[in-house]
Amino acid sequence: MTVVADDLRSRPEQLNRPAIPAPRSMNERPCPKAIVDLTLAATSTAVNIGVMFLRHTLTDWQRDELGTNGEVVLFELISQAVTLTGVPEPSPRWTELTDLALIRVRLVLLETGVVVEVADRHDQPPTWADAVTSLCSRWSSYRTNVGRVVWCELAPPTYELTENGLPKRVRQKAAGPNPRPAAPVDVELLRRVREGLEALFIPREARGTAREATACPQQTTEPGHGKGAENCASGRGVPAAGQHGPEPSPRVRRRPAPGGVPVCSR
Repeated sequence: MTVVADDLRSRPEQLNRPAIPAPRSMNERPCPKAIVDLTLAATSTAVNIGVMFLRHTLTDWQRDELGTNGEVVLFELISQAVTLTGVPEPSPRWTELTDLALIRVRLVLLETGVVVEVADRHDQPPTWADAVTSLCSRWSSYRTNVGRVVWCELAPPTYELTENGLPKRVRQKAAGPNPRPAAPVDVELLRRVREGLEALFIPREARGTAREATACPQQTTEPGHGKGAENCASGRGVPAAGQHGPEPSPRVRRRPAPGGVPVCSR
């Protein structure tokens, strides 16, 4: 304790230092929570690959709410880099790929949002499109030894808060029932389908009977009336009860008798 007290008396400026450090100013560079990058060839395929990389990274960081705006911004930045330094044609020649430029895409996760960086070898400031400036909270660029770096910060969307400090839910109107009108029935098509099914499953000699039975399903079945097809247009119908003709005789089976003589039995 004596050594510590002597050291403090020899350095009086330590006594005036606050115990808790002062908060950082807004101009101080924020500390990133995570950084990922991807190097791409400056061709027409770089745009789609970069967007897939962004979508996967935001899902891993649980920042899916920035996906829609981030895809638009990154699409614009990579497209400019490919147009200025690479080969934007979908089917380039082999001679155009001899000195192929590279593009580096970097994503930085901050407490306040996500920073999207695109580095290329172009040496001029970028042209800011409305799609970038309207969706980002901050944007800028700076020169490097081999080109430039263009960056934009995606801020999370703002929500209207309730009195408890929670995001207020936006109620959406449910879509009302919108039944579709019934389509007209094609009778000719149904007839062809029916004939095709009959050709597959009904024998040729039984097709006429099947059509007549389908055309006249309701028949008079009262006994003593003879034919019950007076209401049928074809004049044929299902016979009434008792008009089926003589019943077939029972089948006769022959079994051998004990003495070897066959005996008929019913």
